[in-house]
Amino acid sequence: MRIGIIQTADAPTDIATVPDWLDDAVAAAPAADLLLLPELALCGYQHQDAIRRMALPSSGETLRRLAALARAASGAGIRLCGK
Repeated sequence: MRIGIIQTADAPTDIATVPDWLDDAVAAAPAADLLLLPELALCGYQHQDAIRRMALPSSGETLRRLAALARAASGAGIRLCGK
């Protein structure tokens, strides 16, 4: 099993750009059977004061795009996991 780890600069503060940012990070990663991202890849570590502002509605466009990214990854044999 090949395990890839993505270590990036902090996540963007504009939550609407996060799906594109993650898509680019995954596309740039070497081929792997398992790809790991930081646990706060969606909101970053440096933006604790902005987390409430960045909260997403469960029916919003950003979560729809993230779900589509997870489905696409799954179709390629990649499993995305979250708590």
